[in-house]
Amino acid sequence: FVSEKDELPRLYRIGVSGRFLPNEPLVVTTEISQANSDVLIFGFGVEYTIRKIYSFRAGYTSANSEADRGLTAGFGLRFNPKFNIEYAFVPFGILGDVHRYSLTLRF
Repeated sequence: FVSEKDELPRLYRIGVSGRFLPNEPLVVTTEISQANSDVLIFGFGVEYTIRKIYSFRAGYTSANSEADRGLTAGFGLRFNPKFNIEYAFVPFGILGDVHRYSLTLRF
């Protein structure tokens, strides 16, 4: 490792999100990223929130491998401003489907 040099990995990423429909609880997001000399990866998603409690999400990513490319979906439940439960379904190609859960407690 002393005589060999390896370039440090670089990741360029830009994204934007916002509410494009006035008075609607719909958030739209998009992102473009590129690592070193890899191909461009783009992703986009939407989130719709009902009564500030239930959030439904869907998205797509064009990742450069079969393992993490495609449609995703999920939902979130906000019990109060300090306690949330989130779920996401992510198909992972030949590796199978991934179910992600998170529990958030703010204090």
